[in-house]
Amino acid sequence: MQIHRLWYGVKGSGSLRKYAIRWSRMATEKAKHKHEVLSFWRKHGLAATIDAYHVTERTLYRWKKQFKQGDCHVGALDEKSKRPKKIRKRDWSIKIKNEIRKQRDEHANLGKEKVHKHLTSFCQANKLKCPSIEVVGFVKTVKSEI
Repeated sequence: MQIHRLWYGVKGSGSLRKYAIRWSRMATEKAKHKHEVLSFWRKHGLAATIDAYHVTERTLYRWKKQFKQGDCHVGALDEKSKRPKKIRKRDWSIKIKNEIRKQRDEHANLGKEKVHKHLTSFCQANKLKCPSIEVVGFVKTVKSEI
């Protein structure tokens, strides 16, 4: 059975469909509110907008810049991710990981506090920085990496 597609072969129909989906579904309520505030500002002026929506002048200019940089699309006013660009990585020496694993293998019921005591003496002997008790509790299923 042949499936007939509406607008098949019409130049620009794909772009129009993508634009319609983006416009209707991708903008959050917060972005739509920001767009409403910007429209109000354009129509009624700065003082009226600040009184009506209780936003600062700086915020309005920031939203306006964000809107222009997003090709005047409401989706550009969506909240951006607040996750840090650089996050800390858990980089502990393979010697330390192997020592924790060895302690876990030898003493299966040993808690993280007691493993940390053994690890402290190991780190002092090898002149390594000793991880905290929480890290020792976290590194419990590390396999030997040789």
